[in-house]
Amino acid sequence: MSWIVKNKSKNRKNKLLNEFILISTPKCGGYTIEKLLTQNNFIISRPKGLDFVGHYSLLDTYARLHKTKYEHITNYLIPYRDSLPWRLSFYQYVKNQPFDSGMYFISNLFNSISFEEYIELLVKKSYTNLSTIENLAFLPRSAFLSNQITNGVNIKNINIYVYDMTNGFKKLFNQFFEIPLEEEVKENKSKYVESHLLSKRLHDELNKYDNIDFINFEPYISL
Repeated sequence: MSWIVKNKSKNRKNKLLNEFILISTPKCGGYTIEKLLTQNNFIISRPKGLDFVGHYSLLDTYARLHKTKYEHITNYLIPYRDSLPWRLSFYQYVKNQPFDSGMYFISNLFNSISFEEYIELLVKKSYTNLSTIENLAFLPRSAFLSNQITNGVNIKNINIYVYDMTNGFKKLFNQFFEIPLEEEVKENKSKYVESHLLSKRLHDELNKYDNIDFINFEPYISL
């Protein structure tokens, strides 16, 4: 689910803060970012007709804005996470909250297999013909970040800001949004020990599956 974000005050140094699109990558703190922005003089909206209620990629969101009255908004902010904690959070969320996630079939699947078995299915690309919402759990991480349309052609008329949520919310809000957070915002994070979750082979295959190094990040702006 993506949001159009507008700043009520125009006196901030960062021009991105005036108006931008927030891409809500699944399990990357989108709701917390929305809540904190709303509490700090920002207007968050999903205008009717844009069909923003859903976890959409950069390209999905761009396409929904194209040739609308909102196409003048050229700044996009995309939070993302490291592959392993992201996948574990996704697995536990869908497994335990089928109604909130909307993934009833995958929830039943996750309740019958371990996290390691999920990753095995993922890297083997065992699920390729699922409906859109059910397919979210099997999309590679690059699907949410890439600005490549077809045949290596990239969208060039937008500014893409990316933020690694491994750094937490405090850095994002203190340095980027100019909103002081004295303490790190606590989320219900999954408890895990990386070395005990996956074998080295499977961990390596997961990193390969969720690899984003091939994306040309040169035009992106890292926060």
